[in-house]
Amino acid sequence: MGYLVQIITCSLIFVFSEELTKVFSVNPSVVKSGSSYLKIIGISLLFYPLSATFNAVHRGSGYNVPPLITSIIANWLIKLPLSYFLAKHLFLDVVGVWSGIGFSLLIESLFLFVFYKRGGWIKYKIPSYV
Repeated sequence: MGYLVQIITCSLIFVFSEELTKVFSVNPSVVKSGSSYLKIIGISLLFYPLSATFNAVHRGSGYNVPPLITSIIANWLIKLPLSYFLAKHLFLDVVGVWSGIGFSLLIESLFLFVFYKRGGWIKYKIPSYV
């Protein structure tokens, strides 16, 4: 049910991106830039519930290593270099940065899913210090 709400919300953001941007500014360059941002992020936000859920499973079980690893990989090894490459070398400017952010969220979700399926969180025992 929650994922259905996410799909509907992302679809509305994608379809009405220009109108949503115009709430904040009527400047044509701002509307164009903001609209492209909302479209890119609207698509990538479809992966956020998956990432958040798998992250919560691992943290709730006390097995915090997979979220740490995936966060480092997604943010430092994918998001930053890819955003820079797309913006500077493929001349996509801000759209390249936003695309890199969206792609890193997809990769983070996939890595967390792999860790989840491996089942390390089931076997992990929270240490007792008492």
